[in-house]
Amino acid sequence: MIATATTSGEPWLSVVFFNFDATYNIVWESQRNARHSFLLEHNPAIAFYLESDSIEGALYASGQACQVEPSRVEDCLGVFLNGPHQRQDPARTPEDYGPHSRLGLYEAKLQQLFVLRRTNRDGYDVVEREPVDLAKLRAAGS
Repeated sequence: MIATATTSGEPWLSVVFFNFDATYNIVWESQRNARHSFLLEHNPAIAFYLESDSIEGALYASGQACQVEPSRVEDCLGVFLNGPHQRQDPARTPEDYGPHSRLGLYEAKLQQLFVLRRTNRDGYDVVEREPVDLAKLRAAGS
């Protein structure tokens, strides 16, 4: 799930399939006329939420996003199709994201990442967000 917002701060949530590379840049595709795509043109701030059986706890992230530049579409498409969340319909080509296409490819550079952990304190279930050191994580992945 991604969260975008208007320039005045009105939030908008969208469910998108996304993938990420070794440095935790996130890539997804969307219709260019989708509300969240339009909002990103005017306000690049974005937040992500991911809950998966493959991770212990949910992930929260925030960063800056934009449509992928034409010169980077091929590389980012490789991330989108072949990253850790293998895409089920890998028939996409860079031409699917051309200047007259309805589809756009988008990328977010994460600035903050948190893991949501459930713990027990004094007999009470507590949910906490633990910050993740992105610099250390990126260094390990590259």
